[in-house]
Amino acid sequence: MSQLDSKKELLNSLRTGFGIVVAVIITISAGIINMYYKENTDIIFYLGGFLVIILVCILPILLKYIIKNIKEIEDL
Repeated sequence: MSQLDSKKELLNSLRTGFGIVVAVIITISAGIINMYYKENTDIIFYLGGFLVIILVCILPILLKYIIKNIKEIEDL
């Protein structure tokens, strides 16, 4: 496998991971909103909120690696 193919595969994996993280954020946020409207704020509500915050902080890191790999592919 050439270096270009390897970088493309890594880029596709990072894009997939980015999409999965966004989908998880949306799903957990919807569940948290639903729990809030039902006035069911227990420990799961707060853990979900904390997890969403962590996942949102991960997004810029993934985006940084995606942009880095795109620039490396342009150089090849």
